[in-house]
Amino acid sequence: MPASKQIPQPVRELIIEKWKANEKQIKIAKDLRLDPKTVNKIIIKYKKTGKSCVLPRSGRKRITTKTEDKHLISLVRSSRKETASQITAKWNDITNKDVSTKTTTRRLKEKGYSFYTALKKPLLTPVMKKKRLSWARELQTWTTEQWKKVIFSDESRFCLFNDRCQKVVRRKGEQFHPACVSSQVKFPPKKTVRISNIKSFYAHRLLVFDNLLLFGVITSFDQKSPNFWLGVYNPLQNGMQHYIIKELVKNTKTKATEGKEEQREKKRQITRGPISTTVAEKQSATVECPGEDTRRLGLEVFSPDR
Repeated sequence: MPASKQIPQPVRELIIEKWKANEKQIKIAKDLRLDPKTVNKIIIKYKKTGKSCVLPRSGRKRITTKTEDKHLISLVRSSRKETASQITAKWNDITNKDVSTKTTTRRLKEKGYSFYTALKKPLLTPVMKKKRLSWARELQTWTTEQWKKVIFSDESRFCLFNDRCQKVVRRKGEQFHPACVSSQVKFPPKKTVRISNIKSFYAHRLLVFDNLLLFGVITSFDQKSPNFWLGVYNPLQNGMQHYIIKELVKNTKTKATEGKEEQREKKRQITRGPISTTVAEKQSATVECPGEDTRRLGLEVFSPDR
């Protein structure tokens, strides 16, 4: 058996059994086809420890010290959104060592850090944060019946190109740390405004993309609860006090057999009806006219960024 290989545990136990049976070490080595020095070392270790198995080894010495590991944590806390390769390059400059990216990742995991996707939150100023907090405290005691009368408006952003996720290095529970959040501006030039009633279990929404009406439904305001507080998801902006939609489109679907000019003429003749905080009768309207300009249809949507 080659000397570079570790002797299996069954062979070690057999050596000890033969030695206890008063067999000579040379005969044991010859019978098992081992080097006499190897047999002698196994017997000596057994005399010292009382065990024939291989004892645990210390392993290779760590390439970094505790002080250098602290430097790594300081780098991560100062720049949470850098990649493992960028962090490793900076760490190597400080320690004057050639540490691999895998070693950097292992050191971070030892300290409880890992790479996560950053939460996307709106970019807010301190004044905006105070206003939102005060608004939330004012409505903290609202009942379910009060919230059923609220019509919400919100925006969704559509990117024409890649909008990849931002990775951050953090510990568990630090997802809302300001340095671990990806700030976004919520009023891009291309937007979709969605308006829906919270009390509906099915979606009734109005979709507008860059002032073009894609699909819209405003349906059946219940006569039993006609008073609606018209608000918006972001209540801090102006222009949303009593109206979300200034003019309601009442005329509904056009026939598929009609030409484009007939459809457009029909849209121009749509009657208008304002939505106020008190709706006396049930009102409903359905619009399906992709590409139509909302201003030409007499429909005005107040978006949260106004």
